Amino acid sequence: MILLRKGLKMSGRKSRQKGNRGEREFAEVMGFERNARIGQDSEDIKVPEDCPFVYEVKRYKKNFTSVYKAIEQAQGYDKTRIPVAAMRDDHQQWLVALPLGSWLLLTSLFKQPIKVPKTSTLRQRSDVAPCVDPLPE
Repeated sequence: MILLRKGLKMSGRKSRQKGNRGEREFAEVMGFERNARIGQDSEDIKVPEDCPFVYEVKRYKKNFTSVYKAIEQAQGYDKTRIPVAAMRDDHQQWLVALPLGSWLLLTSLFKQPIKVPKTSTLRQRSDVAPCVDPLPE
């Protein structure tokens, strides 16, 4: 069992169910399918083979509070631009987070194949096709 801060207990089953709901919800928003697999060694979301992105979905009650606060702070600077939160733990790589609506807008701009730098850990390919259909106008 997982012990929560307030002394409440969430069973492993409930935790897995919450994770599964999060994966289904995100897959639906993105227009993909959830990868119904057993174990943790495969992607959460099925994406087209030519997609340069791989997704790992996390769903927590309040684990990302500081990220949401950073996004709100960035939005306060200039509401006409896309807010991005950049973060890094000691001795780890930089990560960025942005609202899903902004992510969908950005991926809709990939009408031409995008180039992933050869040093990228995303894929070792130089010409990768888009994987998200443009948003309806």
